[in-house]
Amino acid sequence: MMAMWVFSIDKVILFLGLSQNVARIGLEYTRVAVFHYLMEGVAESYCVLLDITDHETFGLIVDITEGITDVAVVWAVAAFYPIDLVTVGFIHLVVAVFFFIFTLVSALCKGWLSAFWGG
Repeated sequence: MMAMWVFSIDKVILFLGLSQNVARIGLEYTRVAVFHYLMEGVAESYCVLLDITDHETFGLIVDITEGITDVAVVWAVAAFYPIDLVTVGFIHLVVAVFFFIFTLVSALCKGWLSAFWGG
């Protein structure tokens, strides 16, 4: 489904009556955003396992911290450099990957999901 957006978002934007430039920007952003959405979906699925195992407070704190970090990094980069929508998308993707890895490693090191590895 997400791959469909990569191939059709520019046509949808043009169909909505927006300019060719907006369609180009939308297509460039979508090519990054689909990976961000995919990463968020995987991370959210993993966090549901943590919720089920009574570690929802950890997930909540990580989620809030990720949101604050995301906004802060975008603001910091935008304050000092001219950025475009694609750069914002890359920042979102990098922050999401970082926090997913942090959550994964933290849970593995604490052994929170060890009871589930056997199936």
